[in-house]
Amino acid sequence: MPYKYEYLLSPVIGAIHGWCAGQVFWLYVYGIGTRVISDELYYQLRPRICWTAVFVSLVLATLYFATVRRIHLGRMLAQHVTALLMGCILAEFGWRQGLLGYYGGLLVVFLLSIGAGPFVRLVNRQGK
Repeated sequence: MPYKYEYLLSPVIGAIHGWCAGQVFWLYVYGIGTRVISDELYYQLRPRICWTAVFVSLVLATLYFATVRRIHLGRMLAQHVTALLMGCILAEFGWRQGLLGYYGGLLVVFLLSIGAGPFVRLVNRQGK
């Protein structure tokens, strides 16, 4: 049986993961240099990027909370790390591509983690 605090805190923890991942991603883009983004644009977009990451993570964590029987905080962290890696790889081509990679990766990994549980249960039932 899941602990109540995991259900109550999962959106908050998801938002914290999003804030941290947004900061790390945006600092990585800035670290690449002017080939990817100018200083002026970096400082202009920094609050928006970080707060958008918080909002998206909060929404996805709430959906995760509503659809999964057992909250896996480690899985939520792994989703952000995987999406962050995808965003950083694509950020080498430009900051917009990096954002697309991060948010797209976050959505894809989220959908895979939600769909994995029912798929595994279905396969286990058919194997018996």
